Amino acid sequence: MIEYINKAIKYTEGYTFEQFCEDKKTIDATVFAISQIGELVKNISIETIEKYPNIEWNMIKGLRNRIVHDYEGINLTSIWVYFK
Repeated sequence: MIEYINKAIKYTEGYTFEQFCEDKKTIDATVFAISQIGELVKNISIETIEKYPNIEWNMIKGLRNRIVHDYEGINLTSIWVYFK
């Protein structure tokens, strides 16, 4: 999971929101990384979830589901604020 978090941060590093919205390759790479994070969150133990209650686990899973089931309808603002 950390690997995908770092990738998404790296992909968007130095971008403004406007630049991000214009770069389809960066959007695709970032969205893929986020979807992978959401997929991996499904495998996290209850103990880990309880140990880190400040992490919005359900939001991460929910964002992954929106990406996977409605790729064309992705709200880029939601993607941007995820890592900024």
